Amino acid sequence: MENTIAQTILAQLGGKRFLAMTGAKNLLAGEDYLAMSLPGSLTKGRVNKIRIRLAADDTYTLYTSSQNPHGVRFEMSQLLHVAENQTPRPT
Repeated sequence: MENTIAQTILAQLGGKRFLAMTGAKNLLAGEDYLAMSLPGSLTKGRVNKIRIRLAADDTYTLYTSSQNPHGVRFEMSQLLHVAENQTPRPT
């Protein structure tokens, strides 16, 4: 993972501590986002893929999705939109 934006997002989540606490893996750095998988033991049939996107206006948007063991992917939904120095609010 070499993308500066993705590295910044991970650092703001807590870096290695976040990864250890959640068991997140398969990190993917995009042009303006960080994506990862969460282990089944943590999610138990719920959301197991997340993507955190940083927009040009300095806001973060969290997208979630789930994928079953057979590779069937379910809808991705936008959960929240957070500006820096602002309390998260559902959208």
